[in-house]
Amino acid sequence: LWLVTITTIALSLWIRLSTLERRFFSGFHDTFEDLDNWDFTGNWQIVEKGTLLITESADGGITKVGSQWENYTLSFRAKIINECIGFIIRAQDINHYYMFQIRTDKIRPHFKTLVPIVYENRILEMNDEGVQMHLPVNYKLQWIHDKSTSSNEYKASPIKPELQTWFQVKAEVIGQSIKIWIDNELIFHSSSFLRIPVGKVGFRNSGSEKAFIRHYR
Repeated sequence: LWLVTITTIALSLWIRLSTLERRFFSGFHDTFEDLDNWDFTGNWQIVEKGTLLITESADGGITKVGSQWENYTLSFRAKIINECIGFIIRAQDINHYYMFQIRTDKIRPHFKTLVPIVYENRILEMNDEGVQMHLPVNYKLQWIHDKSTSSNEYKASPIKPELQTWFQVKAEVIGQSIKIWIDNELIFHSSSFLRIPVGKVGFRNSGSEKAFIRHYR
């Protein structure tokens, strides 16, 4: 009986620790020798060993693993070639995530999601049994950022001096809070910003936005 009890407790602890490791302590890293770890759209290229170029990627790209990542630190090196580099956290999928756009002079927080399109006087249709049915709901992409809301959480945070060359980024994600450092200087901090509880990480650059990414060492 004691042996069964001890075995059961040990198994329960192992399952619990495995769950915690997946959510809190996953040691994912990528040295950008290939793109096997990513689901992405647009122009992602390994321009040289260890250096990733991201441009023309309006939807962005996210890791293939990490759907249950909760508390973690994301670190990388970046160099802006044109306009900005956007990095993604707490991604549920390619249409539902937080994105922080780093420009040479500021960080702009964004939230991307799908919202239903609501029509006035929505027409009903009859099915084969003569029962009225609502027409299917359509959705559109919506970006929430400092131009579309008055919330202080979405205001841009200035970077001084402006970024000129390679710089280090560290983002600490814990619960609803996020802190972002650029070259060891805290630039952005909010204790109640993140509403999506878990999710993947990634990068995004739309149109002519262009930047290099390297593994943080």
